[in-house]
Amino acid sequence: MSRLLKAVPLVVLFTLIIVVPSVWGFWVQDGTALCTATLDQQIPQIISDGAGGAIVTWQDYRSGSDWDVYAQRANASGVTQWTTDGVTLCTAMGNQQSPQITSDGAGGAIVTWHDFRSGNYDIYAQRVNASGTVQWTANGAALCTATGTQQYPTITSDGAGGAIVTWQDRRSGTNYDIYAQRVNASGTVQWTANGVALCTATGDQYDIAITSDGAGGAIVTWDEQRGGSGLDIYAQRVNASGTVQWTADGVTLSTATEHQYFPRITSDGAGGAIVTWWDLRGGSDWDVYAQRVSAFGSAQWTTDGVALCTAASDQSAPTIVPDGLGGAIVTWHDLRSGNYDIYAQRVNASGTVQWTANGAALCTVTGTQQYPTIISGGAGGAIVTWHDLRSGANYDIYAQRVNASGAPQYPANGVALCTATGHQQSPTITSDGVGGGIVTWEDNRSGNCDIYAQQVSSEGNTGSLNAVIHSIRDVPGDQGGCVNLAWDASRADYGAGNIITRYTIWRALSTPAALMMVESCAELLSGSEEISSTTSKPQVRMEQLSGRTFYWSLIDSHDAYYLQNYSKIVATAFDSSSATTQYHYFQIIAHTSDARTFFVSAPDSGRSVDNIAPCPPLGLAGEQSYTPAGLDLTWDRNTEADLGHYAVYRGTSAEFVPGAGNLIASPCDTTLLDTGWRWDGGYYYKISAVDVHGNESGFALLTPEVVTGDDTPKAPGASYLAQNYPNPFNPSTRIAFGLSAPAHVSLRIYDAAGRLVRALVEGSRPAGIYSEMWDGRDSNGRAVASGVYFYRIVAGPFESTKKMILLK
Repeated sequence: MSRLLKAVPLVVLFTLIIVVPSVWGFWVQDGTALCTATLDQQIPQIISDGAGGAIVTWQDYRSGSDWDVYAQRANASGVTQWTTDGVTLCTAMGNQQSPQITSDGAGGAIVTWHDFRSGNYDIYAQRVNASGTVQWTANGAALCTATGTQQYPTITSDGAGGAIVTWQDRRSGTNYDIYAQRVNASGTVQWTANGVALCTATGDQYDIAITSDGAGGAIVTWDEQRGGSGLDIYAQRVNASGTVQWTADGVTLSTATEHQYFPRITSDGAGGAIVTWWDLRGGSDWDVYAQRVSAFGSAQWTTDGVALCTAASDQSAPTIVPDGLGGAIVTWHDLRSGNYDIYAQRVNASGTVQWTANGAALCTVTGTQQYPTIISGGAGGAIVTWHDLRSGANYDIYAQRVNASGAPQYPANGVALCTATGHQQSPTITSDGVGGGIVTWEDNRSGNCDIYAQQVSSEGNTGSLNAVIHSIRDVPGDQGGCVNLAWDASRADYGAGNIITRYTIWRALSTPAALMMVESCAELLSGSEEISSTTSKPQVRMEQLSGRTFYWSLIDSHDAYYLQNYSKIVATAFDSSSATTQYHYFQIIAHTSDARTFFVSAPDSGRSVDNIAPCPPLGLAGEQSYTPAGLDLTWDRNTEADLGHYAVYRGTSAEFVPGAGNLIASPCDTTLLDTGWRWDGGYYYKISAVDVHGNESGFALLTPEVVTGDDTPKAPGASYLAQNYPNPFNPSTRIAFGLSAPAHVSLRIYDAAGRLVRALVEGSRPAGIYSEMWDGRDSNGRAVASGVYFYRIVAGPFESTKKMILLK
C-alpha cells in the first residue's frame, strides 16, 4: 500500500511513562535494540523509512579485525524488520567507516562511507531496499577510487532514486579538496569518473555538509584556510548534470576574523540554503552564526552572517533544520551557565532572529548536555535530542520539542528517552511521520557499544501510543462503496493505563472537496482537540505540515474495549476500477476522556471495488432489417444503477466463447443493427451487461432459428408511420414506416419550435417495411438537448407526423 505522510501538530498536556514488555513488539522503555552484536557498533545515522519507522546505519567491529558497515530497519511500532543485528552493507577487507545515509525514495536507503580496501581510503556506497536486500554490487559501488585519500563523505538524495555524495579529497597529494559524485538508483555513477571538483583552492577544505537544491543537484558547504589566517566558510552548488553553478572554488559565506568552523546546512525551500557554524570572531569564545545563500550563489543576509547567539562563554556544535517557512531553526550546546546546556534559535527567511536574544533555553538542568541533533517538528517548530549527564554518572538520552514561538512543549528540561546503565551517546533523529521523532544512539549498557532506538511522540511520550492501521481491504462480494479497515489498538487502550475511550476514523479530502463540505455546513476543526462526539454536523479536520494544509473528513467512530485489535467497515467516496485506480487514505485517532489528549496514527491507504456483476439481459430478439440491411437486435433494459454498457458478441455455434476477437459492439442502448448478418450465416449472438466498474454479467443467447422476418420485404396494405421505440429515449430511438406503393420519401425531424433538426430519409423507396435509427444528433453531428421533437413523413400522397421525447 502506498502511504501519504502527513504530520499533525498535537497539543497534549501530560506525560505518560510507559513500561511495555518487549515481547509485545513495541518500542520499549530505554529503547529498542537494533544491534547488540559482539564488540562495538558506533556512529549510528538515521533516516525515515517513509512508513512511520526508520532505517539506521553504523560502523561495526563485530569481525574483531576491521570496521564494517551494517544497517537495520525498525517499523512504526519499534519492531526490527531485517536480519537480527542488521544486514551487511559492506564487509570488504580493510576498514569501512563513517557511514552516512539518505532515503532512496522507495522505502529503502542509500549509504556511503570511506573505505580502506585498496590501502587508501576511497568512497563507496550501497543501496538497501525496504526488505533489507542490498541492490548494488556486493560490498558497494565505487564512487571514487582516485589516488590519495578520500574521506568523510556526506550524502543527500537526488530526488530521482539516487544520491549525491561529497567528500574531502587529497588526490592532489598536498591539500584536501572537495569533490562530489552522483549515483543513480541502479548504482551507476553519473558524473566524471572519480567525481567532479567543487573546490581545489589552495589550503585544505574540511568539514563538509550537503543539502539538496530541490532540482536534482546539491549545495555543499565547508570550512577552509584559503586566506592563510583563520578558517572561513564557503559553499558551492552543483546541478543534476555535475556542473558547478557558482564562482569557481565556491562563494564566500563568511570570512570574518579568526575562525569560522564546522558548518551545517539545510535547504531554504527556494533552491538555496541556510548555513550555520561555530564562530570565533569575538576572539575568546565560540558563538553561533548563520548565512543564507540564494540559488544563484548570492549571500542574502548581513556580510559574514547574522549572529544567532553571542552569549558569554562558548556556544558550539550547532545543527540546523528548515522551519518550513523559508527560515531555519538552529540548536547548539551552550556554556554560558558554566555547564553545557541546550539552546535553540529560529531565524526567518530575511535573517531576523525570531526568539529570545541569544536563543531559547531547551534544557538548563544541572550537569552537561551536549551535541544536540534536530528535526523539523511541524508548524514552524522542531524536536531536539542530545546526550545528557544530569544523573552525574552516565550520559543518557533526552529530547525536547519547541514550537514556532520558541516555547518548549515537553516537560521542563526534556523527556528521558533512555536512562539505562552505562553511557548512551551520539544521538541522531528522524521524523516518525506523525509529528514525533525516532532517535538512535550508541549504547554502552552491555559493556560494549551497541545500537538502540526510541520513538518520542509529538506530545513527549516515549514509544508509540498511536493506533497502527493494519490493513485496508475491499469487502469481497459486495457492490463496492466500503472497505474493511483493521487497526492495532493504542497501547494506552489495552496495556498502558487503559485510558483510550474511543477511536475516530478519518478519510483524506482534497482541498476543493473540503471547502465544499465546509460551505455546506460541515464544522472546520483546526486541531484534533476540537473533535466533538456529540455534534450531528459533519466534521472536517485540518493538518499543517511544512507549510502545507491537508484535510480529513470524519467518517466513523468506534468505542474502545481494551482490545489489541479492531476492525470496522467504513465508507469510501468512490470505487476503484480500470478507469479510476486512486486509493483512499485513512487515519485513526485514539481519544481519551480528556479532549486534549489523543494519539494520531500514520495514514494508510486502500480502495473499494464493486464485486457484483449485473444480471444478464432479458428479452433478446432479432429481426431482419431491409433498409439498411442487417439484423435488428433488441433486448430489455437492465435496472442496475451502475450499468455502464452492453457487450454484443457473434459466433457460429451456441458454444462459442465470448471474447475480444468476437466482440462486435458495446452499445449503451438496448438496440443494435448488425449489418454483417445474413440468412445463410448461421450466426449466434451472446449479449452481456457490463457495469461502470468492468464487472460483466452472464450472457443472453440468440440462435438462428428464432430470428424473425422474411427473406424479402412485403408491402403493407396501406402506408403508415409507427410510433418510435423506445419513447422516451436516450440516446437513440428507432422509427419504422411502411409504403404500400413506391414513392419519394421524406422523413424529417423537427424541434418543438418547428425548426428542421435532421433529414433521416430523402429519396425514392420501393414498397415495403422500413426502419430508421435516430441517434439524437442534428445534421451537423451535434447532440441535441432533451425535449419534445416531432418526426414527419411525406411519401407520395401519404403524410403523417408523430411526437417523441428525448430524456437525458
